Formats: sequence, C-alpha cells, structure tokens
Amino acid sequence: MQTGFGRTGETFWGFESHDVVPDIVTMAKGIGNGFPLAAVVTTPTIAESLGQALHFNTYGGNPIACATGLAVLKVCQSGFLKYLCITFLHLILLMWCASRLYSTLQIQTALNAH
Repeated sequence: MQTGFGRTGETFWGFESHDVVPDIVTMAKGIGNGFPLAAVVTTPTIAESLGQALHFNTYGGNPIACATGLAVLKVCQSGFLKYLCITFLHLILLMWCASRLYSTLQIQTALNAH
C-alpha cells in the first residue's frame, strides 16, 4: 500500500492519520524515487534482535543508492511533496466541478433548443 512519503497529502505516513505507531515500517521504490532502494524503520528493541541473525536483501547498500535516498528525503523534508499532493487534489476537484458545469450547460442548451 503506497501511503508514505506524503502521498496522502496531509501526513508524511498514512498511519499518522490513524493515531497508531507501527513496530516496523518497510519502504521501497518511493524512497529511491524509482531507484532500486529499500529501507526498514523499527524500534530499537526489534533492530537489536535483527543483529542476532543473518539477513539478506536484494537492495544492498552502496554509495549511489545512499545518495539517491538522501536526495529523495531532502525533497520530502522540504514540504514540496505535500504541496504537490494538495495542488493535485485541488486540480482534480476543479476538473470535476468544470465537468459538472459543462454537463449542466449541455442539458440546459438541449432543453432550450426544443
């Protein structure tokens, strides 16, 4: 479910709208803006337990992936994504209103023609 990185328009994470704090948050794709990058954020207790076993992932850390992730996070922190989401929602609402107005005008024109 893609509800992170400001996609909901009101909060950075979708779960923030529901007054819950998850134990683990996983993210991929969005954190790298399409670049193959993934991350896990968790509590210190769970993070410590992960160090007790061997874990494997396909998105191993490398300098390019880390630089990409940092660049994406800087954009996210700037508030630009929230601005885009809200602007996009306003645009959708404006288009919906315009289509309703156009439909109403078409009906009135058709009624007046007869």
